[in-house]
Formats: sequence, structure tokens, C-alpha cells
Amino acid sequence: METKDLKKKFKDLTVAKLTMDAVYSRRAIEEMVTKQFGNSVLRYEHYGKKVNVATSSIYGKFIKQLKPGTKVVMTGAEIELKPEYAKKVWKVTTLPQFMCGEIVVWLEGFSGAYSCEMLRLPEPDEDLPF
Repeated sequence: METKDLKKKFKDLTVAKLTMDAVYSRRAIEEMVTKQFGNSVLRYEHYGKKVNVATSSIYGKFIKQLKPGTKVVMTGAEIELKPEYAKKVWKVTTLPQFMCGEIVVWLEGFSGAYSCEMLRLPEPDEDLPF
């Protein structure tokens, strides 16, 4: 998802353009970004000493709710490939973690990690099979 698309989804999106004092490993960048911006990091990109960090407090509040056992619904491209996923409630099995520059969780019964920005919590009155 590009920045313009993220701005549509997260109205409070901000992008911080940082220049580091050295070239750091991916893991070191993730630790620094998390320490500075907390759960509000949607994603980051880096090239050499340059790091761009997209953040949203709305997203940060959502991420704080994701713990093992939390029920979520997919909103990404997988539901176009498998329409039955649009009506399925998934159970989160891990805490959110960085993978490939964005925050992901693992879902019970799904093979692979799933981007948190493509998840939502089910509405209380939503008629979905649990």
C-alpha cells in the first residue's frame, strides 16, 4: 500500500524522514523505530542512512489490542482470492512483530504472517461465524 492509500485509511498518518548517523542493521532500525514511535509505526523503509517511518496513533491503538487470542477479520487481497476469508474470524496467535518493514501477526489456521494494517476487529453486531 502506498502512502497516499495509507492516508485514506489513517487520517492522522505522518511520515518522518530520518537520517541516521550510520548504516544500521534491519533489527537495529526496528528497535530504534519502536523505541521512538512505539506501536504507532505502520511501516518503515530504509536505504543506507535514510529511514522513512509512517506512523498513526489510530493504528497504534489498534495494535495495542492485538494479543494472542484476539479475534480479527481480514481486509486484504486474500479475501478476493478466497471469498470465504471475508466472513471468517481468525484468532491471533502471536504478539505483533516487525517483518519486512511492517507489523504482522500470525493467525491460527493461516499459513504465514499477516499484515496488521490489513486486519480489523469484528463489529459487536456483525454476524460472523466464530
